[in-house]
Amino acid sequence: MSEFNSYQNVSNLYNTFSSFLNKKNALKLYQQDFIQFDATRDINYSIRSHFSLFYINRSSVLNQSQYSWLKKDVTYSTNQTTEYGQELLKVSHRNLFKANIRFEIQPYSKVWKTPNGITNLGSDWPKINLKATFGYYLTTKEHFLKYDMSISQQISWNRWGASLLTLTGSLLDSKSPMDIVDQLYINGNAFAVYSLPELNNYFLGWGLYRIIEPKYLLTYHIEHDFKGILLDRIPGINRLGWVEHIRFSGLVSSHESGLQELSIGFGNIGYGAFRFFRLDWVLVFENFKRGPSYLRFGINQTLSVGR
Repeated sequence: MSEFNSYQNVSNLYNTFSSFLNKKNALKLYQQDFIQFDATRDINYSIRSHFSLFYINRSSVLNQSQYSWLKKDVTYSTNQTTEYGQELLKVSHRNLFKANIRFEIQPYSKVWKTPNGITNLGSDWPKINLKATFGYYLTTKEHFLKYDMSISQQISWNRWGASLLTLTGSLLDSKSPMDIVDQLYINGNAFAVYSLPELNNYFLGWGLYRIIEPKYLLTYHIEHDFKGILLDRIPGINRLGWVEHIRFSGLVSSHESGLQELSIGFGNIGYGAFRFFRLDWVLVFENFKRGPSYLRFGINQTLSVGR
């Protein structure tokens, strides 16, 4: 089973509560059986290449239960329904051949050599990912091309914290309508699982299926972690050990001329060594016009000990 949204970030815990309490399937799935071949090769210390080949057979799936702790007289939302449309998520091309090649690039990467192997230590240069995908629908004999690019850069400001900048872009080239599975999605992350400082390409104010894009999608994210430099100056509050975060994100697509969101939050929330909670206030904009705001609760992917 696979999620329609390619980021596949809906946790089983979140989906369990959403299903049992609200009869809403947050986890939108389809059946996917496949054969896969992978190959990886380091061209040099700064460039790693990946090649993958797939044969895929996929199909839509239906709800198998109507059980819930609450709202027993309410019918479950179907697996094809989202908050943005009815019967939207349906597999239309069952059999697919797909091949992709991907390059991970970080110029001037340094390595640590030991008798047990080589560890790549990275460098101060941006991380670049380039990917090209060829897809061929066996039934209709139609094909598509997909190009993906991402650039991320971490910047340390010493005592003033650290910043993370991420830019991603995707382009689809197809002469015929593509299957909904193969189109472009955003990393909508209402219940956030953070993995900073490695990744920040999520949107806290929009759902997983707010954007289903058939042509192109450009996103940008800027986040700064102040490392507690402001809260540490407030008596009493400084004992909590919290850190401050501010971030700004946005996107442009063929259907959206500009969506943005601003969030301000606190991380490192918890007690003792168990400091893996985070709380953000998120304000959404459309073409820089103010929209609704939300509170978002998140969990860090890795356990923090102190700061």
